[in-house]
Amino acid sequence: MKIVHVLPALTKGGGERVMAELAGHATRSGHDVTVIAACPVDPSLLQDDLDDAIDVRFVRPSPKPKVLWYLTALIWIWKERYWLSKQEVIHAHMTYGSFFCTVFSLYLKLFKVDGPVLVETCHSAGAPLSFFRRKFNEAMMKRRDAFAIIAEDDHWKSFSAGNPDIPSRVILNGVVDPTKSPITEVESEKYRESLRPMIGREEFVVGTIGMLRADRQPWLFVPIFAQIAKECPNVRFIFVGGGEEYGHLKRLFEDSGIMDKVILTGTENDTRYPLSLMNLYISLNVGPVTGLAGMEACMAGVPLIGLQWIPDYAVREDDWIWSSVKQEEVASKAVELIKSDSQRRYLKERQFDHLVTNLSVDAMASAYYGLYQSAIDARK
Repeated sequence: MKIVHVLPALTKGGGERVMAELAGHATRSGHDVTVIAACPVDPSLLQDDLDDAIDVRFVRPSPKPKVLWYLTALIWIWKERYWLSKQEVIHAHMTYGSFFCTVFSLYLKLFKVDGPVLVETCHSAGAPLSFFRRKFNEAMMKRRDAFAIIAEDDHWKSFSAGNPDIPSRVILNGVVDPTKSPITEVESEKYRESLRPMIGREEFVVGTIGMLRADRQPWLFVPIFAQIAKECPNVRFIFVGGGEEYGHLKRLFEDSGIMDKVILTGTENDTRYPLSLMNLYISLNVGPVTGLAGMEACMAGVPLIGLQWIPDYAVREDDWIWSSVKQEEVASKAVELIKSDSQRRYLKERQFDHLVTNLSVDAMASAYYGLYQSAIDARK
């Protein structure tokens, strides 16, 4: 099968890493895989990790100005229309990928070309999007042959029910093989010593990882960390991630009076290093689902609790990560675990077992292959 993935850039985001895992799995399974990105960025962020057999193509040579990402795509699609038409699946990721596939779908319809099936993953399922953004996403999704969402979402359930001719599935993100070699104690210690202010070996570390973008609302963690710091003075915090909200987040921590206990690392090319120092991870959950960074924390042996993004979500007994929409409850749960080695150990073991059993890349990739085939069959 000839599969093309389209995304904004090969960076460190969760959606980008999902794409990379799918592309790698498909290549190893004998498929012909191409990745199209708007422009090149630092290859160490993600591109260097891609399988050598994956064909990587860029629409434009420079990341700035960003508005040209979309304008240049119009020209690129026209120039490459014959090659694109010969593919079997074009898989869109995030807004840029969705725009790209929408433009190409208009070409296919206008010129009555029998091209590839167009599939999209909604990586923002469960996120608090504006009314306009939701309607914009819906309008583009109606031009897909199939779509997937990464978590249960009432909005997309309703959309799917209203568009039964478009195959859709909830496909949970998968994480890489948990037997991947961890960093050594020496490497972890060197990383600890590189931090400023440095974290003492005796200090308990609470951490999280996420892109510092307004739509991810990283400021939600500030009152949680502040309450934990008040009740547990010997706790330090690591917030891993880069983005336009970095300065804003730093000011909020300064205003809360705990900046001396918080390390904002910026973007980390290898999150195994900060994870090696964490004793407890606080994730951002959409229902029972967490992002790839939270799954990697579990893989690294760090127990998790979650801040819940869905306002009316009721925690279920079978949720593998406890979560609450109330920040004060998340902080209280963290304090409870900080004070109990046995609870953290039990949580770590139970969560790791769930991860290995249910959230593998193989399971994720197999579900997507099934979705691709459903879209192809629906065309017949």
